[in-house]
Amino acid sequence: MNLAARLQDQAAGETLISAAVQRGIGGRVRAEPLGPRALRGFDRPVPVWLVVGVDSSAGDAARTPFVGRARERTQIAGILDVCLESRRGGVVLVRGEAGIGKTRLVEEIGTLAGALGMARHRALVLDFGVGKGRDPIPALVRGLLDVAPDGSKSEWEGRAAAAVDGGIIDQDQVPFLHDLLDLPQPTDQRARFDAMDSAARRRGIKATVATLAARLAEGTPRLLIVEDLHWADASALEHLAELAAAAGEAPMVLVMTTCVEGDPVDHGWRGATRGSPVTTIDLAPLRTAISSAASIWRSNMVSDASSRATGSCSGWVLSSGATSTRPCGKWTPASTFPAPCTTSTAK
Repeated sequence: MNLAARLQDQAAGETLISAAVQRGIGGRVRAEPLGPRALRGFDRPVPVWLVVGVDSSAGDAARTPFVGRARERTQIAGILDVCLESRRGGVVLVRGEAGIGKTRLVEEIGTLAGALGMARHRALVLDFGVGKGRDPIPALVRGLLDVAPDGSKSEWEGRAAAAVDGGIIDQDQVPFLHDLLDLPQPTDQRARFDAMDSAARRRGIKATVATLAARLAEGTPRLLIVEDLHWADASALEHLAELAAAAGEAPMVLVMTTCVEGDPVDHGWRGATRGSPVTTIDLAPLRTAISSAASIWRSNMVSDASSRATGSCSGWVLSSGATSTRPCGKWTPASTFPAPCTTSTAK
């Protein structure tokens, strides 16, 4: 029986996984238990979990060797050094096709930044249903405020209040920060916020995010990472342009990854950064010898993991019924995989 297909039937604009999958990837995603559910074709209820977000701190750096990108690594190391010396940063756009190594290079950038004492924050633009969490901006804000994703609302409100008390954001920006954190509006500012039109709210939210990041960077330089920009909507792109503009005036570097096809960083977006420097790094395929060595290493890792696996395959399924074995922006329907097991792998 195809557990993945049954979970797909249950999903409604969300991502459901089985308990076995949750145990296997618990360190990479945030998921909430929904309890056992009766699924067609199964004799007893099956425990189901709801994916609510991706753990921004998760990465493959400890498992994947970094090879063949010495030139790009040196270039980015120079950008980080200049940022710290001049107290002015900018944007690094890493472009390349799916599977070419964008994520691994970004992880190496994070390692370099950490060694230089920079605080690191990471968010993903997701193309499958995890509800409001698909927007990278709230994820970055939570990271900047050191807000635990599973923390209580009172804890989040405390972090927001501390940001005001510490001069990280201004008092009149509190409603926008509460909106970003999905918190109730303060009683004394609710009427003003409710009276704003959508354009005024967007401007206030963009300014609040940029202010938060820039002022924190003045204390501790920041590396902000946003992956898979080609899936970002117009709102996220506006926020990121504002962050890019702030990076040009603060010790902060915004690193973004995108596929070449569908790259949204056009002339208009660059203009919205108000002259902040944008460095574009186009990744070419690794040389054959290096690529072969990495492939052999990866195959050995997969074989080793397979030899330890026991039991039958459990349903790794995204609510859209898709897997991540696809070109950028194109999902492969889960129905094209043979029964009884549909699987997908996280990027």
